[in-house]
Amino acid sequence: MARLVFFALLAAALSGISASPADQNLLHGLAPASDRWKWEDCGSSAHPVHIQDISISPDPPEKGKEMTVTVIGTSSQEIEDGAYADVVVKVGAIKLLQREFDVCAEANANASIQCPVSEGRHVVSHTVDLPKEIPPAPFAVSIRGYTTDDDDMLCLNLNIDFRPKRGGFLGRYRHTTALRFTVSNRHHRRMAKCPLRYLLILDFEATCGDAVNGQNEIIEFPTLVYSLERDRVEATFHEYVRPVVHPTLTPFCTELTGITQDVVGCADTFPTVWKRFQGFMDDTEGLSDPGAFIFLTCGNWDLQSMLPRQLILSKCESALDESDNLTAPFNRFINIKHSFRKLYRLRRQQGMQAMLKDLKLTLEGRHHSGIDDCKNILRIVQRMRADGWRPEQEVSSL
Repeated sequence: MARLVFFALLAAALSGISASPADQNLLHGLAPASDRWKWEDCGSSAHPVHIQDISISPDPPEKGKEMTVTVIGTSSQEIEDGAYADVVVKVGAIKLLQREFDVCAEANANASIQCPVSEGRHVVSHTVDLPKEIPPAPFAVSIRGYTTDDDDMLCLNLNIDFRPKRGGFLGRYRHTTALRFTVSNRHHRRMAKCPLRYLLILDFEATCGDAVNGQNEIIEFPTLVYSLERDRVEATFHEYVRPVVHPTLTPFCTELTGITQDVVGCADTFPTVWKRFQGFMDDTEGLSDPGAFIFLTCGNWDLQSMLPRQLILSKCESALDESDNLTAPFNRFINIKHSFRKLYRLRRQQGMQAMLKDLKLTLEGRHHSGIDDCKNILRIVQRMRADGWRPEQEVSSL
């Protein structure tokens, strides 16, 4: 359910897709084609972002099939990098999930729009694969967006009812999902007993720009194996990847990442690079025990969004379960943004450059170069450890 909401809705609604306050008379008269879901713009005239219309196809959605979400609207001001959103998902009165998302990171990765988002009208469509098994229950999603200055930006409520009607479209929720969660939790408990020795700092770069239309592919795959005991990098994996869906990089992508067409043109495709990465992990001393290491990323996008999509696209099933979710050790990771906010008691998460600035560290290398970002993230990790951060405590809470 989380994948449905965050991939399909956040990638569009939270990227600044909105209707201007002048169009408020249009907002509350719209309704979905079916009675299985509904949405409400709960913002006031002070909110710069308002949703004008949300549609899905097919309507109602069908389990195990693709669903396309289209969001229409305009923004009364430019949405800058640093905007964020608090998302709460409930089933009845039970809170399933509460997370903060970097609006621009989700938009750039998952939707056909890039930050900063300009004023005016925008139309964004995004297609997701619905899981084959979805709990037959009513879900309520609350989204509250804020600007980089912590001002109110967006207020949106979404309700989706997955309870089957007579002969309902979702069928019965099989007990195998609960069983899978139980097995997974036992596996995590076993891993938590092992002493943590390494952080695997990972930061993908992917195809981007309007021409990509949300079909991002990994084009840079860097990972640093950082030893907590020795406070140094013990091994490095770094390869570029040749995209296949959109083999030609957009000018925007090259300008953002510094990766040129000739670099990816000479690289191998993802299945080959992925196989070499697995070999790298097998051959690197200390990584044979999955409890001895954990991945660390700057945000949720790399392992929560990009890697599963790339594995599905490339038909690499070695790290996916039956529901196309990542398996261990890729299914748990430390989000340094969350850890940084908690350690320094900040109101909201910050991007890499803002964290460096707060620590009075200068950016080394190029921002959005995957390998340079990994090295800068490592510098943040080292300063945080000096200030009392213990990644072992983060692992125990995952």
